[in-house]
Amino acid sequence: MIRAEQITPSWLTNRFRQMGYLAEGFVEDVQMGKEFESTAAFFTPLKITYSGDVGDSLHRNIILKRYREDWFGGGLDESIFYDDIATRVSSPPTVRRYDFDFDRSTRQCYFILEDASPTHDLEPPQGESFTVDLFKQIIDSILKFQSGWWDAEELQGEDFLRASGGPLCMIHASTTDVVNNYCRAWREKELPQFASKFSEELPQETLRLILKSIDAWEKLYPERIGKERGLTLLHGDLHKYNIFYPKDPSKHTLYFSDWETFKRGIGTYDLCYLVADEEPDRRRSMEEELLKYYHNGLMEGGVSGYSWDDCVSDYRLSVMANLFPTLVWKRLPTFKSRMEQFIDWNCQELLL
Repeated sequence: MIRAEQITPSWLTNRFRQMGYLAEGFVEDVQMGKEFESTAAFFTPLKITYSGDVGDSLHRNIILKRYREDWFGGGLDESIFYDDIATRVSSPPTVRRYDFDFDRSTRQCYFILEDASPTHDLEPPQGESFTVDLFKQIIDSILKFQSGWWDAEELQGEDFLRASGGPLCMIHASTTDVVNNYCRAWREKELPQFASKFSEELPQETLRLILKSIDAWEKLYPERIGKERGLTLLHGDLHKYNIFYPKDPSKHTLYFSDWETFKRGIGTYDLCYLVADEEPDRRRSMEEELLKYYHNGLMEGGVSGYSWDDCVSDYRLSVMANLFPTLVWKRLPTFKSRMEQFIDWNCQELLL
């Protein structure tokens, strides 16, 4: 499987030709930047020089993304997103995918992607600089995917119904058996480990509340998704660092990155997950306004039969689901922030 130092001009020329991106001309030079990494992958920026007859159709800045061996499945899922899912959306808010390849025997895979850094900031604005208007711009981009995928027949396909792993799986709207298995894992493994680590910091009442939430989820979520309506495509891990912010919004839009966690589910989850870690008072000041903006956007995007009450009900389920990843992450401040959100939306009522 290719590594950054093996990406020569001739290799890249051949790959671009095979993928249909380079009908004429060739790559003259490849300059490798400094590698960086994330939880799932390694990234190497590459600066490309083309022959004069290539024109402006290809990016001069691209990036090699190599998935870690234990995230191999996520790499395959992200390839499904680019091959099949993004194609349903006109001008999807994502970077261009130039190339993908994998080797199942060694559990290695790579992408060659547009490097958004020349046109986008990869670090989000901090504090109140992350304005309500910016949240609304993100919602507009979320809706490009969710409106197009709302109750789509393809959501019944194997790519959406098969079981998945990781801390973000509980919101996955799969079969009842799969949801039951997720809940069993949280009861038998994740919650006991979380309780053991924080037994001195958290009262037993809080730990019992988490257990009741898992038990309630095992009943409530299959009932909700069993209606087979109001389901759509989720990014699944839409935090601020999985968004690229345009330096010039008049020329470029927001981009979402890292699509290996896509899944079907209730659309409110992406918004709920995005705002959950705001400082609690600030979150409270904007949360309902943003939810109304989201619901209005669905209606304007052609979604019907999904009332405001339906939206609020789904948001409360999303708030409950937001608790579950924190048990795996074992980050107490994050858990406490999301527990405040749980209480603000009176999710205890759902446990009765």
